[in-house]
Amino acid sequence: MNKKTLAIIAFFSFFSGAATAESSVPDYVESAKSDVSSALIANIFKRADFRCEALQAKDKTWTLGCFVHEKNPMPFLLFTVTPDPEKTNPPFDYKVHALNGKAKQYAGKDALRMFKIDEVYNNSIDISAMRDEYADTFVK
Repeated sequence: MNKKTLAIIAFFSFFSGAATAESSVPDYVESAKSDVSSALIANIFKRADFRCEALQAKDKTWTLGCFVHEKNPMPFLLFTVTPDPEKTNPPFDYKVHALNGKAKQYAGKDALRMFKIDEVYNNSIDISAMRDEYADTFVK
């Protein structure tokens, strides 16, 4: 990974930590949101308007939706984030799991390989309903 990518990740991680105290989103989810978003922007999409957001699904699972903030976002990447208290994925304190096809497609790319994203994770989350919820919540 090049120095520019590391600098971007560090920059976003620093500022996401300041906002965490004001929100109900757990620290590990904020960290994942910042790290994954930075890696996607710097290495794959190269667009400032492509961002990841965090929402809790109906089953209380934390999700990350990564997309351009438009009414019908394409592509839309959906991940779940779980804590990693055993530290099996150092230096990260979380695990990321790809839920939809686009998330699984990009999970294997070099830019996201460092997160060791689980591509075979199964969850009962309704992907299209979550996509709509992200659009309703974050698209103005």
